[in-house]
Amino acid sequence: MFRKPSKSRKGVFHHGAIILLNTSLCQALSLRPDGSCSGTGQQQQESYWKVHKIGSGVCMFESVKNPKMYLKIKDGQCNGTGTGDEYCHFKIEKNLEAGSVSLESVQNKGIYVGLLPDGQTKPVVNIGENNIFFYPQVIKFGREKPMGTSAAPNQEKKGFRESERQPVKAQKQVSQTPSTFPPSKEMRNPQGGECPPPSADEWKVSVLTGNAGTQVNVTLWIYGDRGVFGPITLGKDNRKQLFLPRQEDEFQVKIKSIGNIYKIRIELDELLNEQSEWNLQSVTLQHLMSKKTLHFPANTWLSKNSDDRDFIFELPVVEAGKPIYPIVLYHVYVYTGDLEQADTDSAVYLCIYGKRGDSGLRLLHKSGIPVKFRRGKVNAFEVEAVSLGKLQKVLLRCEANSKSQYWYCDKVIVREAENNLEYVFNCGRWLPFMSQGVIHSEIDLYPQEIQVNEQLKMQQETNEGDWKITVVTGDFETAGTTATVSLYAYGEKKTSGPIILGSGKHQLFNPNSEDAFKINLRDLGQLYKIRIGHDNTGNDPSWYLEEVRLERLVPLSQEVICLPIECWLAEDKGEGDTWREVAIRNPTKELLPVLVYEIHVYTGAKLGAEADFNVYINLIGTRGDAGKRKLHRSKNNNVKFQHGQMDIFFIKAVSLGDLEKVLISHDGAAPGNGWFLDKIVIKYKEGKEVQEVVFPCNRWLDEYQDDGKTQRELTAKKDGNSKKSFLKAQQWRVQVNTDGDSPEPLDCKRTLVIYGSKGKSDKILLSPQRSGHVCFLPRAMDEFIVETGDVGDVYKIRVSCDDVPGFEGWHLKSFHLEELHAKQKLNFDCNCWLSISKEDKELVKEFPAVSEDQKTLPVHKYVVFVHTGDFWGAETFANVYITLYGTRGDTGVRKLHTSLTPGRKFQRNKVDSFLVEAVSLGHLQKVVIGHDGEGYGAGMYLKMITVRESQDSDKEWVFPWWNWLDTHLGSCETVCEIVTVGRRLISCPKLPEINMQSSGLWIMDITGSDLSNEVDPLHLSFIFYGNLNHKKLPLQVTGKAIQIKDELADIGSLYKVQVTGPHSELKQPWRLDLLHMKHTGTKEEMYLAFDCLFNPNEDKCVELPALYADQEPLPVVEYSIHLHTGDLKKADATGEAYLCIQGEKSDSGKRWLNSRNSLIAFARGQVDVFKIRAVYLGKLNKVLVGFKSPKKDEWFLEKIVIKEVSYPFSSHVFAHNDWINKCSKKDFVEVVIPLKEMSVTSLPTKQINTKSRGRWQMWVHCTQVPEDVPDIQVVVFGRRGKSPAQKVQNLNDNPFLLTVGDIGDITKVSFVLSSPCLRRGIKLHKLRLKDLDTKQDLGFFTEAQCLFGEDGSETVTELAAVRPDKAPLREVLYSVSVHTGTLPASGTDADIFITIFGEQGDSCKRRLNHSHFERGQVSTELCSLPVYCVSFIAFFQNHISFQL
Repeated sequence: MFRKPSKSRKGVFHHGAIILLNTSLCQALSLRPDGSCSGTGQQQQESYWKVHKIGSGVCMFESVKNPKMYLKIKDGQCNGTGTGDEYCHFKIEKNLEAGSVSLESVQNKGIYVGLLPDGQTKPVVNIGENNIFFYPQVIKFGREKPMGTSAAPNQEKKGFRESERQPVKAQKQVSQTPSTFPPSKEMRNPQGGECPPPSADEWKVSVLTGNAGTQVNVTLWIYGDRGVFGPITLGKDNRKQLFLPRQEDEFQVKIKSIGNIYKIRIELDELLNEQSEWNLQSVTLQHLMSKKTLHFPANTWLSKNSDDRDFIFELPVVEAGKPIYPIVLYHVYVYTGDLEQADTDSAVYLCIYGKRGDSGLRLLHKSGIPVKFRRGKVNAFEVEAVSLGKLQKVLLRCEANSKSQYWYCDKVIVREAENNLEYVFNCGRWLPFMSQGVIHSEIDLYPQEIQVNEQLKMQQETNEGDWKITVVTGDFETAGTTATVSLYAYGEKKTSGPIILGSGKHQLFNPNSEDAFKINLRDLGQLYKIRIGHDNTGNDPSWYLEEVRLERLVPLSQEVICLPIECWLAEDKGEGDTWREVAIRNPTKELLPVLVYEIHVYTGAKLGAEADFNVYINLIGTRGDAGKRKLHRSKNNNVKFQHGQMDIFFIKAVSLGDLEKVLISHDGAAPGNGWFLDKIVIKYKEGKEVQEVVFPCNRWLDEYQDDGKTQRELTAKKDGNSKKSFLKAQQWRVQVNTDGDSPEPLDCKRTLVIYGSKGKSDKILLSPQRSGHVCFLPRAMDEFIVETGDVGDVYKIRVSCDDVPGFEGWHLKSFHLEELHAKQKLNFDCNCWLSISKEDKELVKEFPAVSEDQKTLPVHKYVVFVHTGDFWGAETFANVYITLYGTRGDTGVRKLHTSLTPGRKFQRNKVDSFLVEAVSLGHLQKVVIGHDGEGYGAGMYLKMITVRESQDSDKEWVFPWWNWLDTHLGSCETVCEIVTVGRRLISCPKLPEINMQSSGLWIMDITGSDLSNEVDPLHLSFIFYGNLNHKKLPLQVTGKAIQIKDELADIGSLYKVQVTGPHSELKQPWRLDLLHMKHTGTKEEMYLAFDCLFNPNEDKCVELPALYADQEPLPVVEYSIHLHTGDLKKADATGEAYLCIQGEKSDSGKRWLNSRNSLIAFARGQVDVFKIRAVYLGKLNKVLVGFKSPKKDEWFLEKIVIKEVSYPFSSHVFAHNDWINKCSKKDFVEVVIPLKEMSVTSLPTKQINTKSRGRWQMWVHCTQVPEDVPDIQVVVFGRRGKSPAQKVQNLNDNPFLLTVGDIGDITKVSFVLSSPCLRRGIKLHKLRLKDLDTKQDLGFFTEAQCLFGEDGSETVTELAAVRPDKAPLREVLYSVSVHTGTLPASGTDADIFITIFGEQGDSCKRRLNHSHFERGQVSTELCSLPVYCVSFIAFFQNHISFQL
């Protein structure tokens, strides 16, 4: 039996040991007679190696069968012809978790013994792939046998018991090709022995074949977020028994250390002929221990006989009803150079690498035939793969057999149309090529990224905020650049960038040229600087930039801003920087200076602290940032970032103000590519003062040490010259005790967050402190040393686990925290499970601090109610997440996975409730809620969130939203932050009959910030609106809290409260926090959380709805007000202005358009836009406008347009077309403008840019399904046609693929029964469709729906598609009368079928229920169908004719 080394096994690599270096269950690294090495050798003497220990961790390997022949790496070759010199020395790198080792050449550091897919050895670089892993097995120990090990391998093979094999489905073995991965097991035991229980890394692979099978080898690759497993050949000697039509084949594999699986790749090794093809329906992976199942629906063809089919296909895992990642079509353009003999007929292969794995090596072909690459031509190909994320490189291979077939490749361009990205991979060399005496047939190419955005070029159309930018390149021969140029623009309101202008590869930025672009800088405010630079890519990236000119297009300005640059942007010329900042003059302010920031970077003195990769820095101050800059050239050292060294760099930037933070990062990714940064000191001079700011770090930037981060945000330390304080770091010793019944730990991340009086820590990853150590074993105590900022006095912690396959849970016993400097000690008695299958079924837990110095906070089970709106398409199938925020911190992000309310969660007009356990948050302030749905219709319409402190609470917080959470609807966001409007009673007070009509007082407690004794009283007005009237109560605020009492008689039922003011001079800001109202008679009670700041020189008006139990509060609506000043002579005016909007429900109150003691100008022909928030006013009917001009200006107001931004999406026009203040002697002139017209605007929808290829995923979830249910076909109808009938693959909510073609917007789906009828209907719970290209998501109303009728007598069931906020096709009852003729033998007792055709499609063929159609009779039936405009009717009859 193949056994990986255990952690207790020692002596494997001791001197004189004889070992096997296994690559699979039955294969090992072997020496061949010709001196070459292979990973496909038998586990016999030819594969035995004798260990010669040279030093600590360094060994040589001598062949036992061929003495004096050693494993070696030399001159680009790896074989067994070594003589025992230094080229035969290998450093042993152990991967204890996987039980494997890697052999690194001592002479060629960074080069490892690796395996090609065919098993041949090759020197390779460690890029994280598993092709360098070997699994050592001891044949003979080099010294006395240690305890607990065996001196000889046990060759017994274990498998499943014969009795466990199913008689119907024969189980097959996995025959793995020569592989660099851990071996797989067989599904059956050839010796009939007992089968051990499955291990944590054993999976079952099920492959379902469709209508066409295959007899060739099928190869599988499995990708996880930590690696890839494969190739696995799914086949055996008798291949005719595998992959037969409509057959499911099962295999077993052992998958090690690849993390969460997210995709697979299926390949056909070879095809028997050009007509061979295979219909793959689906692939399923099942974890044998946890029974977790991963689904990969396919319904595709693998073939070489058609351009649109391939013999390689990738599938993403489908979880929670959606693919984790989309399938992307990459367009590949291969440029052959224009050199003599540059073309080739040889096979060319391409592999695309991204942040999420690779595409696999693909033959660049047409219909399975390699293409001819001709001189100076471009060949286009398509590579379809699961989204790779941001592309990182491509591997290009040319298999030329002779020099005459060598190929010169100029470049490769890969376009990703969906994300509007283009990657250029420059090659510019022959393939194959010679390097260090070795011929290489493949090469890695690295990209420059270009965003294809044609709108950046000058066009005729212009929009608000458009600017023309002209870039002038120097006028000498070498001034141009091949790099990609980007621009950042900084305004007083916000920043825009990066704006990618283009690349020198596209004939831009040539010497002595001016390139003009159109960019949009809307809403930035007054510009104060730009930053322009490039990414240093291409053959000649150095660029001499002469000048940048800016010209505003809309509104048109005659002024041109000229910004002289006149310097090199290059790493090897000038100042060595590829970026330059320039200040822009503001007419009202001084021009900001350009400063030189002197950056001192201190590398730590720890072992391995040095860095030899690229380091980047961004300086952040009170006036913005300097951008991400590469620390390219040290001014004081030839080699930068060495052990214990200080390096000096200079960065020029427009004054950043007071420096606050630094972002420091590097691009080293492999093990050993860490950097220990001690601190950064920045010196600069602004004015006469020299500033020095210290940014302490004292941390690793290393993926494999500390917290695994390679980027850190450093905060300025306070010193004599710095004005910013620094939160000093705290070091903690964390001790974690795991209970004895906790299962063995899997590769599951566990994180900790510490909350204190001054803030909270980042998520702290609890990872092993030393290599190879396994944490969280049963009954273990694990210790960690972690760092946080100064969080103050700790009051709670939060512990969480990731949900990974096979994770049974973690029984956490206790936590102990000790602050190493202040000696603060805290104990947390946890004693709970973090598991999705035990106790509370939660993977997140919070624990309060227990100490003598402070009160222990209670733990609450908050009840969160999610109110889904009553709109079409308001429901969602996405995962929904929420974070609660209070005066004492937050809950962290929690998934709302188990609703306490029966039925499917997040359905239209439904309220779902969830439990969120957390340490008391105090008064709740806001919630952040979002979901992971992608595409039009995948989101939800959220009315509001309500939260109770517990299930026994009598009050709840209210968080209204009244908007969509969808990528294409409303605000086009899937996450929102909702501030509470207050608290309300959960149920109406129950009063004795005698008191039901009793009068009483409203007692109102108002709380806010404190006023100092020297400040004059604050005068506010509280206006209470009822359904009958309103009442205004003036209020004088003198302290932090005040109470008033009033009957509020004659206003009727209170529905909103408005606060206006201040009506007096205010010397300091004052915050209104809360209005608590309680009625002494009815016992009604509500808390209105205004949380509003009243500032000096500001007239403010704020309002909130009343909060009653069991009543939905009115929404607070944002009204967008557009004031149109006429385009007449002297129509403009300057003065003070206000308006009041009046609706059917109430008015908005007086809203000032200018600040106190300032004026507003209305320009001729201009539209001024203002926004106000008010409780929903109902249908608007008039607007009151007030205007006063100190210069007696006359203002011509053309019209006012008011739009409701979020609810319910309507627009109101108030036409005036007259002068205001003309010949008036009044101080303020008021005009009332009635409503002229109103229109309900359509729901704002973001355009879907991606074109659909008609490939949809379908989910059908049914219950009460008969065991012998016949085949069910599905037909999809659209605006432009219908799809062919396709089989419904399953009814158990597993997605399958539908190819519907170009049928336009889908309107309905028809399910058609293949047999005459069922004994009873099939209960339908869910039907969902999702476009794989556009991500459009369609739901269907399935409540109380049965397929084929409740009694099963129908043959067709139709459901109309539901789109967001659009009514679906309505169902209509058609009466069908069949008139049988009077001729002899006109009647029939055969089954009669009818199809009705109309403008919206057809009804599909339906059987009429009448069993006899008698001569001369009229038979009438009712058919319930979606509405049609009937065009014609078709009748069908079985067997017997009759007259109609």
